[in-house]
Amino acid sequence: MKIQKLPPDVATRIAAGEVVERPLSVVKELVENALDAGARRLSIFLSQGGKASIVVEDDGRGIAFDDLPLSMEHHATSKISSIEEMERIVTLGFRGEALPSIAAVSRFEIRSRSDDESGGGLLRAEGGHVLLHSPLDLPRGTRVQVDDLFFNLPARRKFLKGASSELRRVLTLVQAYAMAYPDRAFLVQSEGRTVFLSSGDGDVASLLRGLWGDDPPLRHLEVTVESYQAQAWWQPAPGRGKADVTAFVNRRRVQEGLFRAALNAPGGDVSGQWLLLVEGPPEEIDVNIHPAKTEIRFRKSGPVFEAFRRLAMGLLDKPQSFSLGLRRPDRNLSAPAEGLSLFSRVASGPEERGETFLVQERSRPVEESPTPRDDLFREGHRYLGRLKAGYLLFETGEGLLLVDPHAAHERICFERFHERGRKEGESQPLAFPLILAPSLAQRVDPYRGVLEELGFRFENLETGWTLIAVPALPDLERTSAEELLRVTVDSLDDPQEEERFWSVWRRWATLACKAAVKLTTSLEPPEAERLLDDLFRCHRPWACPHGRPTTLAVTVEQLARHFGRE
Repeated sequence: MKIQKLPPDVATRIAAGEVVERPLSVVKELVENALDAGARRLSIFLSQGGKASIVVEDDGRGIAFDDLPLSMEHHATSKISSIEEMERIVTLGFRGEALPSIAAVSRFEIRSRSDDESGGGLLRAEGGHVLLHSPLDLPRGTRVQVDDLFFNLPARRKFLKGASSELRRVLTLVQAYAMAYPDRAFLVQSEGRTVFLSSGDGDVASLLRGLWGDDPPLRHLEVTVESYQAQAWWQPAPGRGKADVTAFVNRRRVQEGLFRAALNAPGGDVSGQWLLLVEGPPEEIDVNIHPAKTEIRFRKSGPVFEAFRRLAMGLLDKPQSFSLGLRRPDRNLSAPAEGLSLFSRVASGPEERGETFLVQERSRPVEESPTPRDDLFREGHRYLGRLKAGYLLFETGEGLLLVDPHAAHERICFERFHERGRKEGESQPLAFPLILAPSLAQRVDPYRGVLEELGFRFENLETGWTLIAVPALPDLERTSAEELLRVTVDSLDDPQEEERFWSVWRRWATLACKAAVKLTTSLEPPEAERLLDDLFRCHRPWACPHGRPTTLAVTVEQLARHFGRE
């Protein structure tokens, strides 16, 4: 095909797609512009989670009247002017792409007055085309309004989530910036209702307690390693198994796997809420490696890793003499006996979209063995005992059957959830109602109807939203009410609406791993027999919900071939 240059409007929309993915992207760019402009107060107003309208107001330095049209041009910026400055970026923005990209996919209006002018100006654009530029009497600062996001890209608009989901993303972002900029006041309103407000008094601990709650108490530590100063705020959540990390480098929000690796290096339970802040020389940090500026690169990552490792060790009360030794795990697994083919059935995942059969062969080829059927080994089994490795051994009319008790119990629990999911959610009252932390209550609010269908029950008391009952799940009795609620909300956040309940069952099945019998658990013969009976009552008994085999079957025919008795 002939190479041709794209029309300007097509190229502009492609460029906009790299910067603007959803309302969250718009708010992020506008908030960062306001912070770069020295704003002390930032207000964000949303309609339909930002899909219908986004307004961001600030009291920063503003834009001069004559510069307003230039702000609609790509690569026009006041933040850098030379290659040398690219080597030492100290602002959040620097590419001059945000405003023209946002304007290209919305009905856009900006009102601003700079420090140096007595009056301000108004600029309106639609789909990237300027429609109006006129003087207007305004106070100092900037107001940007973005309406009908992706009105000219309907395919992109269809991929947006519901209003509550988009609002939650924006709210999480603004709360994160409030943590990193505690000396700035942030306001978020949705449909005229205030959903977040920070005072801007600089008190990080007070802000975090307001967002995370004050039970258990916050922990805080600061360290310096070479030219990097790092600090961590942590609210532990023992046993939850998940660390929710909000990280900033030079007050720039980033997604950095290095930090998580460092937190996990000491080997303790780091589950809970984390705020990680690191300050370092700008020339040692490359921020220009991602279109949305969410990733960075350190010239020397060692000191940063060491700083957060020390923070984790200190907050976990680990001895500082701890030394980290990394070793690749031993993968030398035992192989089948010479000439023996072992067959284990593996499901492709919780949705059971398909099945594959793994065949491992050694020495000499064997004729293709029949696929294990759903009725194979179901009848006439006899428990022989437990291997030292923990696997259960049964004799059946078809041969020998090895069972992983943990994987089997997971499959049993999962299918109980599956069957229960087709019925109205039953509830188990809590002996001690749980007062929800404000940040958790905000996440729960949009999903209260769905959560109550699943069996959760809430009351709005003077102390705030309170959880009074949870789904009646016998296999999750040891899971705390808060952990069950958080895991369920996590599963409702991401998928499309029609997949929500599948996502919930998958997460609940994962939680059941903790309650399922372990490979090291010693079972009495009646318990082992009952486990296998329950497994064979399952619709898909041959794999756990995560796709690991539950059984390994060796047929009489395979044994005969192996011993030369064909």
